[in-house]
Amino acid sequence: MATANVDVGTGTTLGAGTSTSFTPKIESLRINGETIPIIDTTHMGTTGTQTAMTGDLKTRCSLDVNCQYNPSLTYPTGVTEVWTLTMPIPSGGTNGATLYGSGTLSEHSADIPLENKMTSDFKVEFLGAVTRTAAS
Repeated sequence: MATANVDVGTGTTLGAGTSTSFTPKIESLRINGETIPIIDTTHMGTTGTQTAMTGDLKTRCSLDVNCQYNPSLTYPTGVTEVWTLTMPIPSGGTNGATLYGSGTLSEHSADIPLENKMTSDFKVEFLGAVTRTAAS
């Protein structure tokens, strides 16, 4: 059994398909993976422990991104793009893991404080299944 490598996120990139002008300076990113619904099947005749079954449909993935706010960038809100997330190359490896799929930037906001760095949060919602490639 292989052991897991723990790494830092330095070098992570996120590309937005044809929106090549949208190149945010990412500070942190959260992958919200699929979830499987658990459907309660308990009924009045159930004894001991409640019962359940798994649903057939997974929820879609999304990305929550925090970046430095650049007022000259145009956020491609509502535009369907192929989003590609590339993670850092692990120690001794040749390729970082990737996650990509068709999606849209569904929301964004900016924080503009006095005498501090401006930041922005945005969300990428994938429109279907994503493809993952393990690091190598």
